[in-house]
Amino acid sequence: NSPLIRTGITAAAAAKYLRGPGILYKDFVDLGTLGTPLGETKGGSTFSYGLSFHDVEPDGAMGWVVGHRFIEKVLPTLAVSLLEHSVNEYLRHLPGANSANQQPTGIKGEYIGTGAEVDVGVAPGGSPNIDESTLEVWRTPVALGLGVKLALTTDYNVVDTVTMDTVVAADTVTIGGDTFTGDDTPVQADGEFETGVSDTSSATSLAALINSEYGVTGVSATSADEVVSLSRAVSGTKNVMSSSGATIDLAYQVVLATGGGAVLDDDEITVFYVYDSVAADTYTVIKTGQIATGDYLTNVALLCEVSDASQTYPIVFIIKNPLSEPDTIDIPGERMSETLLKTTWTGFFDPADGLDLDQAPVEVWVPYGI
Repeated sequence: NSPLIRTGITAAAAAKYLRGPGILYKDFVDLGTLGTPLGETKGGSTFSYGLSFHDVEPDGAMGWVVGHRFIEKVLPTLAVSLLEHSVNEYLRHLPGANSANQQPTGIKGEYIGTGAEVDVGVAPGGSPNIDESTLEVWRTPVALGLGVKLALTTDYNVVDTVTMDTVVAADTVTIGGDTFTGDDTPVQADGEFETGVSDTSSATSLAALINSEYGVTGVSATSADEVVSLSRAVSGTKNVMSSSGATIDLAYQVVLATGGGAVLDDDEITVFYVYDSVAADTYTVIKTGQIATGDYLTNVALLCEVSDASQTYPIVFIIKNPLSEPDTIDIPGERMSETLLKTTWTGFFDPADGLDLDQAPVEVWVPYGI
């Protein structure tokens, strides 16, 4: 007689298999409101409840004890590899990403003036659309004829400027939401700077006003001749400025030599940078940024088919309030192969919903009755 083969096979089991890769959505509500599909995947997906446990081990116990295990954390994840390389996929792939549609154009060795001119400040031709992370400033001493790269903050700063051009009373300049008004008899507490003497005097007065307790938070000012130079409240971020009348000129991304730096009056100053030429946009440029509340999705959901042909409801794996944790982007060496956007979506508790276990950011929907 043949030995008995024990197996879990039943007639009903074949209708309960989970088949195929499933479809990935964001902002899933129900089968009537599926949300936005996130595109093709490759290599399958991996779901985890993300549970970690704390086990109490009383003295005398020879091992773990029933009733002494507690759930310590719930960090649910869904790992996927996406095939499609669209702008939206990259923005979702990188949490906190910032983007702008651009025509990036490289500028090499633009002459902006002498050291004496940079002492007052000169805006390169690509201002105000320069990617400041690419900006390099060089000086060429007349005696040497050999360029020397300058150091940011040590030898120069990038500032925004306000230039007085026959400014008169009632002319205004607004910086970061604070409005300053010209007046022949100014009152600093009223946000007024001096007019009626000279543009140099007006610039000196406005700089003093900005640096006073009535000035702009986080912004400091200096003046040279008729020009007021403004630091940035946030490094690398241009000031938000506007003016009234035609007597005040505003400029952004101005290269300004620092006092005590390496720039000499007769140096020739050149710059290298990439800027958006504002022609027809050819790229969406994506950069890292800090994670904000709006970067958390409502959910991501993987809908998977059940093998029962009569079953119209899929199994649904849901990660709530997820952020992407991007993996490396590996470019394959083979000619006929595809680069994948690999990411792991991790769920986060939302204090607005509650922080107890029954508000954990994970759900699995299983069709009733299978």
